Amino acid sequence: MSMEDAIIAGVTFERATITRGATLAADGRDERLHINHYGRKMLRFAERGRIKPTDSNEDIAAALSSGVLVWLFWQIAPDLLMWIVEAIRKRIWQQD
Repeated sequence: MSMEDAIIAGVTFERATITRGATLAADGRDERLHINHYGRKMLRFAERGRIKPTDSNEDIAAALSSGVLVWLFWQIAPDLLMWIVEAIRKRIWQQD
């Protein structure tokens, strides 16, 4: 299992624990799909230097939300997107 897969699996498990197994986002889609998509996108952006540990969560979410469909998701489920950003940030930049 790659490090990326491990991070995404950990974030997905954490979200399932917090929501007690509820998997539907505000837009009716499975949250696991959103976590997989935006989590991997954030990991790629971090690897390429497009986002940095000094960026705020809002700045990172804005970087991830380019395009009409992502903008629509940002309007429907901003809490989930911000949660994904914080969870991925914790795993890639805060080694506790």
